[in-house]
This record gives sequence, structure tokens and C-alpha cells, in this order.
Amino acid sequence: MASKYKSYSIKNVFQNIDSVTRTEIIELWTSNEVLNVAEAHKRAHEVLFTITNPSGRLCGVNTVYVHSFRAKDNNYYYMRAFIRKEDRGVWGLLLSVTTKTLSFLETYPSSASPPKGILIIVENRKIWRKGYRRYLERHGWNYLGMGPKGNHIWYQNFDGSLMPADIIQQFQT
Repeated sequence: MASKYKSYSIKNVFQNIDSVTRTEIIELWTSNEVLNVAEAHKRAHEVLFTITNPSGRLCGVNTVYVHSFRAKDNNYYYMRAFIRKEDRGVWGLLLSVTTKTLSFLETYPSSASPPKGILIIVENRKIWRKGYRRYLERHGWNYLGMGPKGNHIWYQNFDGSLMPADIIQQFQT
């Protein structure tokens, strides 16, 4: 079932991607030089939402995977997103997809060590700007700090709690 944001269609395809959509996703990544073909094939199963522009063309995806963060059994969903350059100017589109991702994953049945929330390691420098940071904070995201590559790290725990102090301290140096 697809939902709309402005004139864009957002569809949940998690663990249910048909072969046509999978091919479109791989083409989106490779034609925009986001991933090489081999990596695109490996990551296609991680796609949670697809984004289709008003003309019906696939223009974006977001992916999630589970990984421990800084400590054993401190599992988080890591979220990535890509929107084609031509469609990036739609204010609020990425946040709409992110909000849908949070809503879906909060109740998604998971393993014995369920993820505590979602983590985003931001590569897009535009999102590092103060205005965008305030926008994320207003929508419940917590700024953790900068990772080893200088990327900003944001998170949101499903229960509304904050990261443990010992982890936060690692990013305050």
C-alpha cells in the first residue's frame, strides 16, 4: 500500500520486493553512481520504502539493516536514504519517509535482541546545517556527535530514551 507526500508516492516494500522493482532500485543506485552493481545487488534486500515522483519514476529509496552500536546487544536499525538529485528539493519528503520508517520499525517483530531505535550517519553535508539540525531536533531526533569519518550521527530510540552516558561521552571529544 502506497501513501502520498505532496505528489510523491511512498511504498513499503520491506522483504517483499518484486523483480521489476528490484531492477529499478539497482538501476537507480548504479546510474546515479551511488553503488556499484555488486553492492547494489547485495543491498537491494535492505530497501524499506521506495519513492516514486509525480511522473511515476522511481526517484528514491531508504534502506535499513540491524547492527550493534558501540556495545554488544546495543542493536540499532541503521537507516540510509537516497533521493535522485532532480527530486531532492521537495521539502519534507525525506522526513516523511523517515517518520514512516520509525512507525513501521517500532512495531516490527525482530530477533531476541530487538533494536533500540534508529541511527542515521549523515553523509549529505546539507543536513549538517544549523537549520536542518533544528528541524531534526523538532521532530524528535537526537544529535549524538560526529563519527570517525566526520559524519554527523543522529538517533531516535523507540522508547524515547537517550543513549547511555558512556556512549555519548565518546562523541563529545
